[in-house]
Amino acid sequence: YFTFAERSSDPIPRVIFVGTLSYMANRQAAWRLVRDIMPLVRRQCPDARLLIVGQGPEPALLAQHDGDQTVVTGRVEDVRPYLARAAVACMPLSAGSGTKYKVLEALSAGVPTVCTPTALEGLDLKDGEELLVRETDEELAAGVVTLIKQSEVAARLARQGREVVEHQYAWDANLPRLDAWLDQLLSLPLRREVNQ
Repeated sequence: YFTFAERSSDPIPRVIFVGTLSYMANRQAAWRLVRDIMPLVRRQCPDARLLIVGQGPEPALLAQHDGDQTVVTGRVEDVRPYLARAAVACMPLSAGSGTKYKVLEALSAGVPTVCTPTALEGLDLKDGEELLVRETDEELAAGVVTLIKQSEVAARLARQGREVVEHQYAWDANLPRLDAWLDQLLSLPLRREVNQ
């Protein structure tokens, strides 16, 4: 579903964040990008654009949409065209629980990714091997700039990220692990209801 595509050199680098924006942790991450991270990125990459893609943006966040430097889409039918145009995915989550599938989607699509440790919860991905893991606004911005300016590093991380997704997280890699368990369930005797 998420076709891997090498990033092409684009004079306008797009930084993407994808998430349901009615969820507090995603809303905080989007605001962190708008207010704190992207101004730092634009000091070194003045043409960098921000794409915030996801349903449920609050009116104040939607008001940040200028159609140029910052695009806030609201709900989209398909996130893949936005991922295809992105140079970098940035997931600056500082709260939230569970597995962050937005990271796997970005890596599946070939988008070089920088994220916080919180965004990696539930995932077996390593800093410097499949993506960049950073904590502070300054570190996240520096990671984004690295992936924009160092295309070899970005391409290597993207390829290795896709490989890990294919080997550890794709349906084809995980469903066969259930076969023995399902066979065991089938071999159990059926429970019969007893009338009292």
